[in-house]
Amino acid sequence: MAVEFSGRQFKGHGTAEGIKNRMFGSKGILETEYGGPVVIRGENFFNGGRTTEIYESGAVSNIAAFHKSIMDGDFANPTVAPSVQSNLITILGRKAALEKRRVTWEELLRDEERLKPNLAGLKD
Repeated sequence: MAVEFSGRQFKGHGTAEGIKNRMFGSKGILETEYGGPVVIRGENFFNGGRTTEIYESGAVSNIAAFHKSIMDGDFANPTVAPSVQSNLITILGRKAALEKRRVTWEELLRDEERLKPNLAGLKD
């Protein structure tokens, strides 16, 4: 299986933004778009429909899960580790692009560079 990822940090000349995934298998391709269509192309075509309300339903679901965890006294917070890894992967890609070279995971974890966000314009 191959997995494709692409991202952009510019307006894109009118192209839609969003999270899109394409997974290639020996019998087909799964294409998903966050808030958009879900399709399997290949030997067994499947038009899965659209994920049109995912932003609202996702937020509602996350809030409900958070509330339940607090009420149940469950403070495990299992989303922290994958969220940290996701952010580190983004930083790895940024570093490799800026330095125009391959950067290893181990090298990134040893790096002591501080990245400070620009929070100008956010409400207090």
